[in-house]
Amino acid sequence: MSSTDKPTQRNADQDESFIHDVFCCILYITHKSPLMQELFSKWLALNSREMALLNYISFHIHDRSDMCIYSGIIKGINFWNTIQDTEGACGYHNHLVEFEFDKEQEKQIFKVIMDTSEIISTIVKKAEVCKQIRKAEVTSFSKTLMFLQMRNQGGDA
Repeated sequence: MSSTDKPTQRNADQDESFIHDVFCCILYITHKSPLMQELFSKWLALNSREMALLNYISFHIHDRSDMCIYSGIIKGINFWNTIQDTEGACGYHNHLVEFEFDKEQEKQIFKVIMDTSEIISTIVKKAEVCKQIRKAEVTSFSKTLMFLQMRNQGGDA
């Protein structure tokens, strides 16, 4: 490794350490925080296409430091989900985790949690609107088709 690669490597190592700290924080607060429980429930309800969209949107709106936080949040939520599947609803509570953040980092983590929750809500709302539009188009098309059939039947008699 050249001397010019060392700062990049150090940043990558710091990012991994920070992501791990966020992951530990998410594990610790998910069963204690209604905000995280709501985010977990919203995330759990997403299908694979919506999860991919969440990741895509997050990648494009977050800067590098926010993406580190987002990565830690998603890793924590994934792990929490696995724990729920294997250990049941009591979840992850008897493992000590260590993490420490300054006030700015706490604000940034909270911001990314709120942004992620809002993105998920928007994805779900837009999916519902699209379903309603498709349903309306089918209904409208069916009514139009019936009208045309009735006109054609009336004219042939």
